[in-house]
Amino acid sequence: MGQKVNPHGARVGVIFGWSTRWYADKKDFANNLVEDFKLRKMIKEKYYAAGISRIDIERTAKDVTVNIMTSKPGMIIGPKGATIEQLKAEVTKQLGRPAQINVMEIKQPDADAQLVAENIAQQLEKRISFRRALKQAQQRAMKLPGVKGIKTSVSGRLGGADIARTSLVANPGCYPTATILGLYAAVKNNLVHCDDLVVDAKSGATGAGRKAAVPTLFSEVSDNFRAYGLPTHRHTPEIEQEISLLAGQDVRLSFNTHLLPTNRGILATIYTRLKDPRMDLDAVRAVYTETWSHSPWVRILPKGALPETRYVRGSMFCDLGLVVDPRTGRLIILSAIDNLCRGASGQALANANLMCGLPVEAGLNNLAPLP
Repeated sequence: MGQKVNPHGARVGVIFGWSTRWYADKKDFANNLVEDFKLRKMIKEKYYAAGISRIDIERTAKDVTVNIMTSKPGMIIGPKGATIEQLKAEVTKQLGRPAQINVMEIKQPDADAQLVAENIAQQLEKRISFRRALKQAQQRAMKLPGVKGIKTSVSGRLGGADIARTSLVANPGCYPTATILGLYAAVKNNLVHCDDLVVDAKSGATGAGRKAAVPTLFSEVSDNFRAYGLPTHRHTPEIEQEISLLAGQDVRLSFNTHLLPTNRGILATIYTRLKDPRMDLDAVRAVYTETWSHSPWVRILPKGALPETRYVRGSMFCDLGLVVDPRTGRLIILSAIDNLCRGASGQALANANLMCGLPVEAGLNNLAPLP
């Protein structure tokens, strides 16, 4: 393993100066370091909108000088210097010694890396498309004299959707969609043991695509019901990957698939073992209802109702039915989706909506009725 060096540290003394300039003996060094950290944090949080790029701190034996580089000095100085005097009093009180505040204006904020990054972050918080925010920041910077290039990147979550910040998406499979949606609330809220998961899933013939193959011919599928892909179905790694990330541990599950004599639809029956065998159906439904309250496409069915593929046909809905078996201490989860819509094209369109900065449901809530 190589040594990791902060890029700023490699440039100090070459093109950058020290952001903290003082000397302290061993017994005072740690205290001064913590004071500087708290001071920068306080000023940055209080005047975040002022566009502060850098805060330099100089200490002498008797006083402290704080130099603030900002794109909006007026917000820190205030009318007739009232705001900066208030800040000076706060710093003096926090450090316990006289403080001097110097405010320096940044003439070209669009050429300052820190301010460019903060501007992009503020736009993302306002739900501006990340591509638009990045492009505009790059265009403004490149128009300035002396700027030879700019590189920007963003990561993390936006409105709960990683998809909105990427340019390439691997659309989830139909079986993983039904299984993960069914398990999500139970695993996320630590209701079940993750070492005892069994999935029994059934799919219509269209789950295999449109290619000509003998096993999916009408004459082979009609009036028949059979298992396939056991015990190493191609979607098993995808399901285990996502459930492991959700559980925070390595998860192995038994995933078993069957071919239904129907055109479309998936019904997955998921067998789990409750961590608290005394937990009743009302408590489980409350957890599921709360977890999925933000998603109009996941429907938690009433007590006693079980999902059917015909009720999700041609839609983005995933119907979840819940059964608690107190005799065995098991929670049985039933998940039904349309494999051609929620499990394929509809889900792809939802991902495209997020990538393009559109509402996720655009064009998907009023699909054409199917016979």
